[in-house]
Amino acid sequence: MTRRRLLPSVVTALVVLVVFNLAVEMATRLTARRQFLARLDNAPRDTRLLFLGNSLLEDGADIAAFTAAWSPAGHAPPSFNAALHATTPVEHALILKQALPRLPQVRDIVYGYFDDQLSLQSNTGWRDMISSRALAYSFPEDAAALYAPGSWGTAWRFRAMSLLPMLAERTTIWSKVETLRKAMGAWGMSSASTAPREDLEELTRRISRVVQEDRGFSAAVKELFRLAETRGVRMIVVAMPDGRPPAFHEEPASRALRAYNRAKVEAAHGLYIDASQWVVERRYYKADGVHLNPEGARLFSERLGRELSRGLDRSSD
Repeated sequence: MTRRRLLPSVVTALVVLVVFNLAVEMATRLTARRQFLARLDNAPRDTRLLFLGNSLLEDGADIAAFTAAWSPAGHAPPSFNAALHATTPVEHALILKQALPRLPQVRDIVYGYFDDQLSLQSNTGWRDMISSRALAYSFPEDAAALYAPGSWGTAWRFRAMSLLPMLAERTTIWSKVETLRKAMGAWGMSSASTAPREDLEELTRRISRVVQEDRGFSAAVKELFRLAETRGVRMIVVAMPDGRPPAFHEEPASRALRAYNRAKVEAAHGLYIDASQWVVERRYYKADGVHLNPEGARLFSERLGRELSRGLDRSSD
């Protein structure tokens, strides 16, 4: 009798779960992550230079300005910006693995980074895998291998999450609510008061440890170089402008890390560009003081175009 009563309840619960997941799947089919993957699928097939990174490059790459600054005029390689906000090198490796087969003519990758990102192992906690980082759930096996090599538990968790839209897309609606809440809370506040304050002393200690411990590249960054090398593509690693005071970038720890990263990149047959101080005036940054505004992006991209048109000595054929 107990089983007869229990069975309808279990069936009902399963039906509700399936219907709810289907509803979430339909409601989130136009998330930024899915729109990005669709845009990547439709990237021009003649792309020869691919921009890759997080929001610093997503906001900072002005393709039109980059192309216009190229010398000689009219010879700039067709370019596509595949940088995506709120991502780590793991997501960048996942993006690159999807992009290279679709874009067979790519010859160079401009990879933007900041701080100790080239050496940092990203977290995979429940609260970490949200927003664009949920891209991992679209490619669970590859993501798990980069986040936690050899971890059966991580691989199982990523696979399970990928099968349940109610979990994989759990932040889609609430992120919109949070955005609205922050916007309402910021009414009447100046832009400077909304920008988070950063502990530069702690950051200095953190980046110092990278050099002291000789951490090298993270597994995800190694995968980026491996994917590029497999296809005969060159990695151009760019230390991005980040809005911090010039004095911070001139500190011994910052200079040592850039020199360390340059040596690692060049040892991997890549090209290293230090653009961290190309744009220093605050008026070229958004209200957060970190991301370039359109005018700042134009200045950065023009200089990058000029630098690369002189520095790419390899034929693009």
